[in-house]
Amino acid sequence: MAYSEPYVTLQNNVVDGAEGSPDTMISDRFVEVSEFYNLTKLQYMAAPVVMSGSQFDRLSPENQTLVMEVADEARAHAIQVYLDGYVKALDEIRAAGLEVVETPNAELVEATRDVATQLIAAAPDGEANFKLFEQVAGK
Repeated sequence: MAYSEPYVTLQNNVVDGAEGSPDTMISDRFVEVSEFYNLTKLQYMAAPVVMSGSQFDRLSPENQTLVMEVADEARAHAIQVYLDGYVKALDEIRAAGLEVVETPNAELVEATRDVATQLIAAAPDGEANFKLFEQVAGK
């Protein structure tokens, strides 16, 4: 289904649910055609800072260190901006009269544990990055 279609299909009761982050519920006005918001916590907005390896290698060691430090600061700021917007959007969803349902995901986590382990192992620096993700997520 094209992204332009969920609003109309929800409005006309063709579908009874759609998936999206709290901010898209507000910005794309899905709150106008919904009664509930299921907080599944299945989405996380990554905040990567990327740079060409060849460009990075051209920098002096001092500038490489500076870029890494500034990238860490920028990433932390981007994550905080996202989290603040997430909370604000949930407040706006509630204010629009939708019931926010806290969806337990323990069964899903357990059912996908083996797949997650394989993906983490296959990713470059997967274990270290996953531990960082858990720290940010408060796990």
